[in-house]
Amino acid sequence: MKYLANRLSPTAESFLLITLVSLAIIVGHEGKRGWQVWALAMPAFLWLWWPVRNDRIRKTRSLVVSMWASIFIFDAAARGYLRTMYGAVPDSSTVMAAIANTQRGEAQEYLLMYMASIRDWGILAVTGAIVAMWLCFKRVTPLRIPRAMGYGRPIVASLAGLAILASSVGYISKPWRRWHPIAYWPNWAVQVATLRQQWASQDDARQRAMEAAQRISAFRQAEQPETVVLVVGDSVNRDNMQLYGYTRPTTPALIERKHALGSGLTVLQDAWSTEAGTMAALKELFEVDGAAGSAPLHALAIARSAGYKIWWISNHDDLAIKQIHARFANELRMVNQVPGRSTASLDDRVLPFLQEALADPSRHKLIVVHLLGAHPHYRMRVPDDMPAIQMGDDAVDRLMLAQDRPWWLRKMRAEYDTAIRFHDQVVSKTLDATVANSIDGRRGAWMYVSDHGQEVGHQIDRAGHSMKTAAGYKIPAMIWESPDDTPPPANAEFRPFRSDWASWTLLGLMHVRWNGYAPFRDVLDAGYQWHPPDIPRE
Repeated sequence: MKYLANRLSPTAESFLLITLVSLAIIVGHEGKRGWQVWALAMPAFLWLWWPVRNDRIRKTRSLVVSMWASIFIFDAAARGYLRTMYGAVPDSSTVMAAIANTQRGEAQEYLLMYMASIRDWGILAVTGAIVAMWLCFKRVTPLRIPRAMGYGRPIVASLAGLAILASSVGYISKPWRRWHPIAYWPNWAVQVATLRQQWASQDDARQRAMEAAQRISAFRQAEQPETVVLVVGDSVNRDNMQLYGYTRPTTPALIERKHALGSGLTVLQDAWSTEAGTMAALKELFEVDGAAGSAPLHALAIARSAGYKIWWISNHDDLAIKQIHARFANELRMVNQVPGRSTASLDDRVLPFLQEALADPSRHKLIVVHLLGAHPHYRMRVPDDMPAIQMGDDAVDRLMLAQDRPWWLRKMRAEYDTAIRFHDQVVSKTLDATVANSIDGRRGAWMYVSDHGQEVGHQIDRAGHSMKTAAGYKIPAMIWESPDDTPPPANAEFRPFRSDWASWTLLGLMHVRWNGYAPFRDVLDAGYQWHPPDIPRE
């Protein structure tokens, strides 16, 4: 470092500083946006070329410029982390929803789970800031274009002039200015706070949704007593389910149910979520497109307007989900009172409440059961006395070794598979309870779907949500109806399925119709028409 300090000229220092910040901007921004942010960053660095004789002013200038560079470096580090981990930008709906829905305890848990990646990006940012400060403070003499550069001096002067022009355009243009870190992050914080406030006051939104549902005149085609159960899992990848061909024994209970129920249990082999995060996925799952030009409808509002009594039973302690979806229910049972990834609330706690809902004498009921499923942390989703799936010399472990997956990821896959096996027990018991309740003239239907998938070394060295790989979107989906119902189409199991159309199938199971009903999105309808979603698919 000392040798380098003696070799560098003030001009070289300024170019190194500009190069450092430019590289940071490339990491944090793509394409045209990168050039815009670069133009916004340049004024402070061009200030270094202005001759200043007062030593105190030069030191002050060095401090200001080093802080200016650090702002852009830390901004790039935050954006680079989100891009590499999630393929997302800070103001994407997924990131903003996750931040707005995160409490202090959850933030601490997230930091612990992803400490390695956060640490690496933090080290890069701090190192960049230190280098920027060193370059600014190593010399406080004014920068000059050496005479030895000869004809290069006009070129450097021209480049500086172009940079000044670009910066002027950037600061005049409002669309450019908003990307400056000093403007962007405070505005981003306000947007997150606004989102929290919107979630905290959903009463008006629910009332509007109910009024919209009443306007479409929803009605039931069948008047016989019926109970429909919707079970929503979390973070379950169908590739990790033995029922779908996985080699580890993760779903023995559902395989047994499939053998017992035969064609009555439709296991959709090609099911996909359209979102890789819980909030966005649930929004898509319960959303029903209205008439052209009108706002989407909420499936639970339609069900209530058609005369269904709704139960919402949840093992999630989640304010946003509760306000946006669960509050549509007539009866609400929030089993889990501890938010965050480290909650030890097990999904079998919902089963007594499901039995309570099934015993309710109402003629038409929709029961939504929201499980934690295999949500990280995986080891927290399993009872302590349940035998764990171990890493070992099996086909899964051999494949992960061949893919050079690290030891810790192979261990997390074993923990994830163990969580899937316990999830299998809970889901199969919800099916058993629904089947047992469908007697004495009471029709029953059961639907299971996961909100999104999970990447656990399937395609990349990562364990968690993934917006960049197919594993983040692969989900299981299953449907059962009373034996006296019209049997599903013969090819139903092999029809592709997308979760943002799930409400059409759910309302079809409930025999609910309305003005604008479009059965071509119901996977069990004879006129089903598939359109693939725009997601990473193999």
